[in-house]
Amino acid sequence: MFKRDHDHTQASINNLDNNTENQEEFDVSPKIKKQKLVQPTSMTCMDEKNDDKHHVHLILLDFSNSSSKSPVQKEMVHLQKKFSLQQEGKKKWLLNRALKYEEFLPVEFMNDPEFVLNHIKKYEYGLELASTPLKQDREFVLKVVQHKGSEIEFADETFLSDKEVVLAAVKNESLAFEHASEELLDDHEFVLQLVRQNGEVLQCLDDLEEDIILEAVKQKEQALQYASSDFLKDTKFMSTVFRFIFPELETFDYSNKECMIQVVQKFGYLLEFASDELKNDREVVQNAVMNYGSSIQFASDTLQHDRELAFLAIKEYYGAFKYLSEEFKNDKDIVLQVVKQPRNKSILQHASQDLRNDKEVVLEAVTHYGSDLEHASKALQNDRQVVFATLKQNGESLAYASNMLKGDPTIVLEAVQQNRSALKFASRILLQDKHFVMSLIQHGCENIFEFAPKKLVKDKKFMLTAVQQNCFGVLGADYSCPDKELMLNAVKNDGSSLFFATEELQTDPDLVLEALKCNGFVLEYSDELYQERMKYCYCDAYLGAMSNSYRN
Repeated sequence: MFKRDHDHTQASINNLDNNTENQEEFDVSPKIKKQKLVQPTSMTCMDEKNDDKHHVHLILLDFSNSSSKSPVQKEMVHLQKKFSLQQEGKKKWLLNRALKYEEFLPVEFMNDPEFVLNHIKKYEYGLELASTPLKQDREFVLKVVQHKGSEIEFADETFLSDKEVVLAAVKNESLAFEHASEELLDDHEFVLQLVRQNGEVLQCLDDLEEDIILEAVKQKEQALQYASSDFLKDTKFMSTVFRFIFPELETFDYSNKECMIQVVQKFGYLLEFASDELKNDREVVQNAVMNYGSSIQFASDTLQHDRELAFLAIKEYYGAFKYLSEEFKNDKDIVLQVVKQPRNKSILQHASQDLRNDKEVVLEAVTHYGSDLEHASKALQNDRQVVFATLKQNGESLAYASNMLKGDPTIVLEAVQQNRSALKFASRILLQDKHFVMSLIQHGCENIFEFAPKKLVKDKKFMLTAVQQNCFGVLGADYSCPDKELMLNAVKNDGSSLFFATEELQTDPDLVLEALKCNGFVLEYSDELYQERMKYCYCDAYLGAMSNSYRN
């Protein structure tokens, strides 16, 4: 395309008008520039039926420098603006689609199977937050549980009796079986199917039968640990088990040292059923504790006092400490080695009273596992340094601090910063202070009226300030808000606060719309709400193939 000056272009148009019959006339301002897509010569095309020739002339009119505001020009400006906004909306949609959602899924994504499935693959959760139609879609639920079996818990209840769905769920996550219907739990043949594809299912079963145990162990050898003691001490049964685990063992006997050394290297806990002679055999016991630290409890009294074996046991599993002799539970070196390990269980409770009052030991213990403060001496539970170290690891360990420190604002704030749930352990006297309560709300504490005096509900100024800063500070299971003004402020702060409005207000059109606008929260999916969200938040962006095709 080439720009022409006005005179040249006008001449071309005049010439075109003279040479073309029935040419449509244009009322164009002389100030408007013209551009030609093609030279003003005829373009010939053939009609397939009659071979008639048609002459087509295309002229592009440039309104960019025109001072007149013709309807066409206004429409162009409007379309350009709309297109620009839709492009921005599409970009925003893509960015929001890449986010991680924790409490709810926005309406634009909650009914989108591709989004929900990808969210589950990436973050290991999401079906609970999806729309009801997705939870009822068998094909979709199958895809979900094939990736994350435990998500079956949030699928429609009918799928808990669906054998194919349950099999798919249990295949990659044995504990998913806990959500299966009673009907399936009592189906012997179906349970056999399950353990053949995942032996770990054995841990979910109460009344184990021999054939089920054998099939489970064939699939996964370590499933043997879930068999009852009656089966484990039955040498005839164990001989059958070991026939395919240790083919080289012709017979099995718990008093045979050669057999037991081989067995405890893989199943250390079976030391429990060894003969007394072998429980006193250092070689057998050492092999057992190196595989299963807690088997030290089955060793003879003599070997339980063996320092090297004690260290081997706690090295394999820190929890074996509770089975050590009292001598080792009072050994500071051993205790320090154990409490320094990353763990999710208390160790300090098994240490001697003297070491529970040792500040060095207790500091190490609570730094790695805050709840160990529960087993520290009273003096150390009142020690600010120890308590601060505890709260940095686990705010809820405020529960084990002294009453004096539970009433210390600095201590309580430290606790709730680490874990907002720690609020329930704060002094009730401290929570009478309105200004302190507001500071807790500002720190993100939720459902404050579970612990704070409910008289604050009547303080409208306090409540308005609270919902504007942290709506969940005052809204929660202990307070459903009947005040529309408060709820409007709340849903503008976080749309999901609509969940805590009274039943009547949950359907209030103004509140529903504000919640939708804020962050896409809806109590239940609908196409109408989806469309409203797309219009408001994404400027009605056209998403094409990326759109939520599942809505319809």
